[in-house]
Amino acid sequence: MPKFIHGLSAGFIAQLAAEANINSWWADALNDPKLFVAVRHNYLNVYWRGQSLFRVKPGLKVTTHVKFLVDPKLADQVSLAEGKFDVGGLLDRGLVSRYEGPPTLAKMKTAAGLFAGPEKTGSHEIAVNNPEVIDCEIAFPGIISPHDGGPDETAGRVDLLSLQQDGDTVR
Repeated sequence: MPKFIHGLSAGFIAQLAAEANINSWWADALNDPKLFVAVRHNYLNVYWRGQSLFRVKPGLKVTTHVKFLVDPKLADQVSLAEGKFDVGGLLDRGLVSRYEGPPTLAKMKTAAGLFAGPEKTGSHEIAVNNPEVIDCEIAFPGIISPHDGGPDETAGRVDLLSLQQDGDTVR
C-alpha cells in the first residue's frame, strides 16, 4: 500500500521563506487570513473555498487553473456570426495575465468562488477559523472510493483533518 507522506524539504522551505520576505504573490497569500495552505508531499496547495488557487513546487514553480484568471469584472458582449464567437480581444480585456499584488489575488478568489458550492465554502470557513484543522482536500493513495460519483481510480478523500489534544494524547 502506498505511504501517506506530507512534508517539505529544507531547501524548499528556505525558498518559501525568502519569497515571503519580498513583495510577492506568496507574501500576499500568507498575509490573507482567508486562504488555507495545505502541505503535500514536497509541494503546497493554497486553497480558497475548496479551490486550489496556487500549486507550489520546489524551485517556486507556481501554477494555477486558467478558470481563476478570468477577470470577474468581464461584462462585454461577444458577437456570434456564422457559428463563430468573436473572442479576439478577450486575452487583453478578459484574462488576468500578470500578478499585480492583492488586487490580482482578490480577482482570483472571486473567480474561484464561482466554482465553490456550499459544502466547499462551509468546509473552507471551518478550516480557516479553527487552528486544529491541519489539512484539507486530502487524498489517500491506495484507497479507492468506488461508487462515489467519480471514476473508480480516484483516491479516497476527506475534506478536513483536525487534531485534538486529550491530555498527553493527540487524536
